[in-house]
Parts: sequence; C-alpha cells; structure tokens
Amino acid sequence: MSYAGKATLKEVFSNLMPYLDVPVFALETGVTYLWDEQYRPFVSTPNIVEHLVKPSIGYMVSIDISDERINIAKDMIDYEPYDGYIGDSLEVIPKLFKYKNFFNFFWLDSCEDAEHGAEEYLLAVECSKRPYIICVDDYGCENSVKWRISSQFIKENADEYKIYNTPTGLIAGIYK
Repeated sequence: MSYAGKATLKEVFSNLMPYLDVPVFALETGVTYLWDEQYRPFVSTPNIVEHLVKPSIGYMVSIDISDERINIAKDMIDYEPYDGYIGDSLEVIPKLFKYKNFFNFFWLDSCEDAEHGAEEYLLAVECSKRPYIICVDDYGCENSVKWRISSQFIKENADEYKIYNTPTGLIAGIYK
C-alpha cells in the first residue's frame, strides 16, 4: 500500500488540537498493532500520546482484548500516566468511566462490527467532557464496517465534523 498523499496523524492532530481544552484526556479502543517504523506516522496509539496527550501533560487510556497489544503499547509509548485495560470496550468503559465526564478525545477502532462501534460511540458521549472530539478510524474503508453507524451519529450530532484522507480513512466529530 502506498501512503503517498495520505494525511499523517501528526497533521490530523495539529488540525484538531485547537478544538480541545488542555490537558487532553484520551480514550482509545483498539490498540495499534502495526509497530513497524514505516507505519508510525499513521498508527493511533503513539501518535495520540506524542501529539495530543504528552504536549498537554494529559492522560491516556487504551482498551483492547489483547494483553499482548496493551503491553507492546506500554513499552512503545514510554509515557505516564498511561493505563491499558484488557477486555471488551463495551464492558470496560461502563465499569470504569461511565458518567465521569472526564475524557475529551476518543479514538474508536476496536471491533469489526457496526453495532459494536455504535455502542462505543454512545459510551464515549456518556463519559465525555465538552469540548470533545470523537474519531472513528477506517471511515469509508471498503474492508471495514465498524464505522458505518458511528459515523452517521457523528454527522447527525457533532457541531462539525472533518474527514481525513489517512491510509484507512478517518472521520472526526467535534463537539463544542
């Protein structure tokens, strides 16, 4: 796959950062699993930390069903405070974060299921603090369905949204 002409996450996040208050408190579902250096400009976990969380002296949580991926993420990002939780996001988020109104940045990219993605979106809204941003990865990707319902929620409910030409596609809803 050629990444020529594709937006890096550094570019995406520099465009989104003005919409967020600091510090950035980020919640990611589905940890990055492509760790080769050629992919680094396009993968979520290290870029969220490097370009949003760390500069704002914020906090990040990742949720994934794979303990191996969580441990790789912890080793790769070398940032505290960072917490990785193992389990299904639809079970972990309600137990730990529901109604806390704490997070202002969400990266939804876990299960390849449209209904699951929709439920993640609704949970993100419940534990958000305005202003906040919800990003749904793989937007428009023909090999993916997880974005199909949650992206409609973004289009219908966000104050504005942006679509980015990343390697797999990205939609970001901005809630002021």
